[in-house]
Amino acid sequence: MPSSHRVKKARQVKSNVKTMLICFFNAKRIVHSEFVPKGQSVTQVFYLEVVKRLRNSVRRKRPKMWQSDDWFFHHDNAPANTAVSFLWKETACLSRPTHPIYSTWL
Repeated sequence: MPSSHRVKKARQVKSNVKTMLICFFNAKRIVHSEFVPKGQSVTQVFYLEVVKRLRNSVRRKRPKMWQSDDWFFHHDNAPANTAVSFLWKETACLSRPTHPIYSTWL
């Protein structure tokens, strides 16, 4: 029995680098994406600023899509996303469908 060949165990190394990407897309391509800065929480204020940049990005990069007015904005029910609803009409100017909080259809 050769004892000189030991089996090496794989070690799990924790990474200090975690990155969050917020990405908006349609059926064809990515419409807008941005990285969340390190240490930043996605709060309603931060998310609202991202949505404003999304709106400007769509208006600038996809003018036909913006003018068609036949598209809508759909997001999940995360607290930061749903807390924005009371500010929605005044700031975002995007159509969005409504759905129940716990929908089995989504």
